[in-house]
Amino acid sequence: MGTTQLLLCILGSRPPNSTNIELVRKIDTQKKIELYLRATVNKLGFTYLKALENSGLIGSGKILENKLKILEKNYIKYLQSIKTVSEILNKLRINHVFIKTIYDFPVIPSDIDLLVEGKISSILEDNLKKKGLIPFDRGPHFVSFFNTLVDPYLPREKKCYDVDIYDEISLSYLVYLDKRYCFDTSDLVTYNGIEAPVPSPEYELIIHLNHSIFEGLYNLFHFYVYLNLLYKINEIELIELINKTRSYRAFKYTSSLTRHFIEKGSLAINHKHKRIIDYFTGRELILDIDELPYRYSLNQVLQLLSEKLNHSQYLRHMLNFAFSILDPLQMDHVTKQFLMRRKRLTY
Repeated sequence: MGTTQLLLCILGSRPPNSTNIELVRKIDTQKKIELYLRATVNKLGFTYLKALENSGLIGSGKILENKLKILEKNYIKYLQSIKTVSEILNKLRINHVFIKTIYDFPVIPSDIDLLVEGKISSILEDNLKKKGLIPFDRGPHFVSFFNTLVDPYLPREKKCYDVDIYDEISLSYLVYLDKRYCFDTSDLVTYNGIEAPVPSPEYELIIHLNHSIFEGLYNLFHFYVYLNLLYKINEIELIELINKTRSYRAFKYTSSLTRHFIEKGSLAINHKHKRIIDYFTGRELILDIDELPYRYSLNQVLQLLSEKLNHSQYLRHMLNFAFSILDPLQMDHVTKQFLMRRKRLTY
């Protein structure tokens, strides 16, 4: 049994509540560490350790217990950061939603992604800086901030509790989804006692699956995001948004992978969820993929782009992107970003 398949069998369909305790009992400490490393590459290190903790079988030697303690501390700071940045923006009367940040299972994202309804201005940046959010990187549609309210130490590397504020759903110059649907359908959810605005589950899923393809990777994190959001979505609203945002190919590719790994892990999926996944998969089931992350082919990424070019709004964004990279510095930046995405194992 491969490592990814074993992880799926341990975690089940809704980790950590679906942890296969009997299977965990059969695994020695060294194998648990190996599985942790595989889970970490798939952005599920915290999820995996919480599953072991909940089963009471995290193992001996204190290695995984110590790693869990470190992640727990980061998780608390991540929750604090969501609360503080949302409170600051509310006081500034900045309409915002968190995207790719809040989940129904224990996971620590790479950072906090926040989308504002208007544009990022120097006034907004100055106000955030006064409150303790220190800018350190920027692109055409985002600014990255260290959150010194939860971690005052500088200089340091970017952490999960630092914040990327976007004014478009984009990668660099490339705007690949319409942000208005985030605000038209936004919900206020309570997450670990924190109230936070998020897009509708239908649009959150669309954002995730498009993002995974433009980032070039599909991993177990995307697999479980897909399964968990299926419990919340309205099928008709999902299909309407997929058509409006030209996201059919994104769902076809990711649904094919999702169905493949459901079968590989022998996971029990209810009829409604299976019907949705099968609807988008059709004959596109991807075979002979044993391990995740899976790297999307360049052809798949280009096909997703071509689908969006059929819509006038996305065409305008694509043309802006094309014109922007005529600048030699931007071309150099885009080339480096493309090569990095083609080489990396995770993100």
